[in-house]
Amino acid sequence: MTVPVAQIAPSAGPNSPTLPPELLSDIFTRCLAIDHRGVASTAPSFILTRVSRYWRDVAFSTPRLWREVGVKVNENERFEAKAAFMRWWLSYSGDGPLTISLTESCDYSLPFASPTMDVISEYLYRCETLFICVPEPRIHFLRTPHAPLLCNITVEYDSRIDAAHRRDLSLAFAPYVRELVVEWTYLQRLRPCSVQWTRLHTLDLHGILSAYATLEVLQECSSLKHCDLTFYELEDEEDAYPLVVHMNELESLVLSYGDGCGINDVLRQLCTPRLTSLHIIAADMCEVPLDVWRSIVPKSGSSLKDLSIRCEGCITASFEAFLDLLRPMNDLEDLAITGILGGDPFDGFAEDFFRALTIPLGEDQGPLTARTLLPRLREFNVTGVSRNITQSELCLDVCIQSLSSSRPERYGTGVNPGLRLLCVQWYVQGDAYVRSWCRQGCDHFVEKQEDPSAFTDK
Repeated sequence: MTVPVAQIAPSAGPNSPTLPPELLSDIFTRCLAIDHRGVASTAPSFILTRVSRYWRDVAFSTPRLWREVGVKVNENERFEAKAAFMRWWLSYSGDGPLTISLTESCDYSLPFASPTMDVISEYLYRCETLFICVPEPRIHFLRTPHAPLLCNITVEYDSRIDAAHRRDLSLAFAPYVRELVVEWTYLQRLRPCSVQWTRLHTLDLHGILSAYATLEVLQECSSLKHCDLTFYELEDEEDAYPLVVHMNELESLVLSYGDGCGINDVLRQLCTPRLTSLHIIAADMCEVPLDVWRSIVPKSGSSLKDLSIRCEGCITASFEAFLDLLRPMNDLEDLAITGILGGDPFDGFAEDFFRALTIPLGEDQGPLTARTLLPRLREFNVTGVSRNITQSELCLDVCIQSLSSSRPERYGTGVNPGLRLLCVQWYVQGDAYVRSWCRQGCDHFVEKQEDPSAFTDK
């Protein structure tokens, strides 16, 4: 930040501080360190109080410095001391919104109390973001809150379930929460509870899932805009969910799953008419169920703008089926296709895929503005390996060059502005190097060679 000299000069002198307190306060606030959860570090404020008496006074009179606190309780540490520290810290936070993070890796000596949870309960009415990572039975010590500001809650816990503790933290917070990141074992207690998540905006759900129960939860979360589902595997079930789940507000969907997880039992019941972003991560050499994707995409094909596919195996054994999936996506702007661990997402048809993006569809296939597949494509990233070592490298090179020249980046806001970014990394097994093609904006096309060992280990 820039400080005018006029702000410094009046306070300068042999017995006076260099900077006025309001300016120093602003510097303290701007220097707060943020971790991956958006929680400010406790270190800056605490250290600043020890620099000098003047800095100490300024730090303690700057509430913004004290509104984010993160506490970790490890083995053999005193819960009472940690709770006292939290209460002392928050006492200087004024009356603004708080961000609180609590991680406990051990149990309190008394089974009927929790000093740290008591402190959080006292300040929940001001809490905006809450992160809790504790052994599961301890969650019930958090008293039912009045939390009008709470919009982001993340719950992580030991997966062991104690039958004596059935009080669900999520049930208490349901009217307030906008973002929920939770493991399935914890959330499955909602099945008989019929909770309306009226303000829930984002749901990140992971674990060994039940298709029936997952659809029940999604039915209660019909107002979701962002949903991230990670299926390690799916429970065996005889009953199919009888209703179509209409997620009319959903804009982005992330699906991560392994082989045999039965994800199609979930997806076939979803209706997502406003979906604009779809990210799919398929591992364990499973073939991507295009027929299931097609049950989602046609209803939203005209609005889908971002499609990302990461798979260890091929996308499909039928190249034409994949083109059929892409054909209705006339508004698609970003496309990323990645072969995980050196997989071939096109099963030997890479050249045909690139060639299909350059061939005119014909006037009978659509309006003049959509004569090619994916006419509004702006960014295109592809990574993969050809398992067929006899595949013609020259042919692949010609196809990529042809795609680049057929869709140059253009200035202005035309219907088809051309490719802004084209990046292809491809390795033919048996070759000594990886071929890489890249063009960004109006720059010249760049080709280079890379080490295949690092490439196939991705």
